[in-house]
Amino acid sequence: MSPLFIVARFDFECKNFKELLKKYGMLDAEDGHKVTGRNFAYLKNDAVLLEFALNSWAMEFAEARGYASLIVPNMCKRQIAKCCGVLSSDSASILTYHF
Repeated sequence: MSPLFIVARFDFECKNFKELLKKYGMLDAEDGHKVTGRNFAYLKNDAVLLEFALNSWAMEFAEARGYASLIVPNMCKRQIAKCCGVLSSDSASILTYHF
């Protein structure tokens, strides 16, 4: 019986993606944390191009299989946000635009 997966062996120490992105100037965690909070970072330079390339490939892959492309609004009705757990009853007025 063949194994389900093969364990890769390397002659160098493997690094996680955050270490690699920082090393090559593709991640700005410090400014990302300042603006968005902990555990969020900005992608920069080639990482941005890679992100767009992967999104483009995924869209083409899905469309070739009959799925439709869709961009949805970044806003929704207050009641929908409450139902999805995005807003609590008391926080709804904080994130709601009034015209």
